[in-house]
Formats: sequence, C-alpha cells, structure tokens
Amino acid sequence: MIWLGRFALGTLALFWLSALVRAIRAKQDDRYRADEHSDGPKVPVRVGVVVPARNEERHVGVLVASILAQDHSDIEVVVMNDGSTDRTAEILGGFDDPRLTVVDGGEAPLPEGWLGKAWACQRGAKVLLEADTPPEWLLFVDADVTLHPHAISAALGHATRNDLGMVSGLGRLVMETFWEKVLQPVVAGLIMAGNDLERVNDPESDDDRPLANGQFILVREDAYRAVDGHAAVRTDVLDDVGMASAIKGAGYPYNLIFMRDLFSCRMYTNLAELWEGWTKNM
Repeated sequence: MIWLGRFALGTLALFWLSALVRAIRAKQDDRYRADEHSDGPKVPVRVGVVVPARNEERHVGVLVASILAQDHSDIEVVVMNDGSTDRTAEILGGFDDPRLTVVDGGEAPLPEGWLGKAWACQRGAKVLLEADTPPEWLLFVDADVTLHPHAISAALGHATRNDLGMVSGLGRLVMETFWEKVLQPVVAGLIMAGNDLERVNDPESDDDRPLANGQFILVREDAYRAVDGHAAVRTDVLDDVGMASAIKGAGYPYNLIFMRDLFSCRMYTNLAELWEGWTKNM
C-alpha cells in the first residue's frame, strides 16, 4: 500500500505543479491581462455601475468610495440596498455625489423563479437603462470589492480594443486569517487548473460554461439587452458563469482577464464563511 500512497502523492504534486505553471503563463500573457498602465478606451464611453448590497456594512463604504474615485469620470452608480438590516443604508447615506443613486430594494419576497443577487442586479440595471442617457456599458461589482482608480478604464480599454460584448476580471484575493490563507489558494488553484484562459477566451470554443468572476463583470449594453439582462441567469447560483454563457451563446465575444493590480476582494473572513460560500459555489 505504500507504493499506492506515493503514487497518489506524486500525482497530486504533478497536478499542482501543472496548475501553477499554467497560471503563471496565463498571468504573463498580455492578451489576457490588464493593469494600472493599460490604455483606456480611445473614445468617450458612458458606464453604469451596479452594486447589489445586502448587509454589507463592512465593505460597501470602501467600495463606493473607490468607484467614485475612478479616473474614468463618465460613470453613474446605482447601489441596490436589498433589504439590509445592518448599517448599510446609513453608510450609503453619508455619500454626497450626484453620480450615486441608492435604491431601497425593500423586503418584498423574490419573484417566483428568481434568486436574490440576480434580482437585485436586474433592478439596478433597469434604473440605469431607463435613464434619459443610458450607459453604453454596465459594470456589476460585488460589495466586498475595492477598485483601483484605473480599474474601469483598463477594463473598458481591453473590451473596446477587442470588440467584446463582456469582460470579467480576476482580482487579488485578500486573505488575513489562518483558514483563508490555507483554503483560498487551494480552491483558486483548482478553479484555474480546470479552466485554461486560452480556451475560455476562444470564441470558437464549444465550452458552454466559460469561467467568469461575479466580483467584476463588464457587459456592453446591447449584449445585456440581447439576453434579457439577468433574467438569463435568474435561477443560476453561479450567475457569473451563466451570464458569460448567455453572452457567448448570443454571439458576443467574451474574455476573462487577470486584473490583480486593479481590484481586490476579501470574500470570506472565517472557516464558517469559507465552508458556506465554497460549498454553495461548488
């Protein structure tokens, strides 16, 4: 049995080495990377940012401040305060910026067939798309994200240069506690090992579930309307993967890119949150 154990450990080591090499190569590929030096769009572009927020008092203030500090100035922000019972509303009320709209999502039950995040994103996008001057692009950002000032410009530059319908980004995971540092790299490594960016970003690929990251999703307005917005993923737990699938299925090119220097996210803070979050996603 000793040889069997050694074989298993050797196979596991080779798997992780392969995953590490692939991840390093992908990060060095300029085609799929944006950073603080990346060019922005060459023509003026209006962007609407949607933030779904439910009991996000720990994060939402930092995120909104980072959105309003973007070097891409033509933005409008809608935060959907979706039935929060903590200090989320109070924190959002402390901002005084005409570009920011806070919508009280209320406590009404979800419509039949909808999950919470998709419904919040759909309502936030509707506010922007029904405005007198609707945005040309919609950015959906999770409330526990912090953006670098160049994040929106860099993502827009990549999207417009490559004539894409959607871009999603992989940022930097903030890990502070023991279990975060132990488990987050393992799960992230497994995900990257099973999703080669060359294949994910190949418009001819037959992969009908391309990897995406719901922390940062930038969608062109016409592509979003073409799939009926988040109605396309109203029942998807993995709404990010579902949105990428819908956009590709509608004939719009899609890219997933590394944006480590452009945004960060602390997804979970303890073992209980890690277990609940990742078992749901898996």
